[in-house]
Amino acid sequence: MKRIALAPAVLAALLPLAAAVTPPALAQPAPEAPRAEPRATPWPGETGVSQLFHVTLVAASKAGGGSAAGNLPKGVAKALDDIKDFLPYQSYRVVDSALVRASSEAHPRLKGPDGTIYTADMVFREASQAGGVRSFLVEHFELSKMPRIEDLERMLDDDRPGRPALAPLAPEPNLTASFRIAKGETVVVGSSRLDGGDDALIVLLTAVP
Repeated sequence: MKRIALAPAVLAALLPLAAAVTPPALAQPAPEAPRAEPRATPWPGETGVSQLFHVTLVAASKAGGGSAAGNLPKGVAKALDDIKDFLPYQSYRVVDSALVRASSEAHPRLKGPDGTIYTADMVFREASQAGGVRSFLVEHFELSKMPRIEDLERMLDDDRPGRPALAPLAPEPNLTASFRIAKGETVVVGSSRLDGGDDALIVLLTAVP
């Protein structure tokens, strides 16, 4: 066989071409698509996990003059009666209530006995459907007292030239809680003393059947 000698210049020109020719890359397997998390199956006629809740504010007093717990709405009276041994109050009266439908959170506003506005912030999710009864896990419930008009007016009056600036008034939290509630059940969320006295504001939540 006759050998062909290549000039150094020709060889140098061919080397980059040889380096550029590489074997085709092996096909890589496509990444596995993420699995969708299972979702709660809505009940017939529903488009999602939606629930109607009833928030009730009850003023409780150690003095007489109000109604006994038995004269309150049925669900509220039963819930208070279940814990009556832990309540030192003699009379109760419903101050305000709010009905709200939500699928994951709700923020109804209610009025206290002295006209103070409260916000009930609630975050929840469906927990189970054991025995055909839906239940919900309220991961966060917080009742906050909103600033009063006179407090806001005082803040604006104090924010005049020559006076030190004041930070905006934030809602004052009264109570926080987390709990489980079944559909058709009324739960006593908690209580908070009114102005540090003997009277208290009791918060109840009902998952309307």
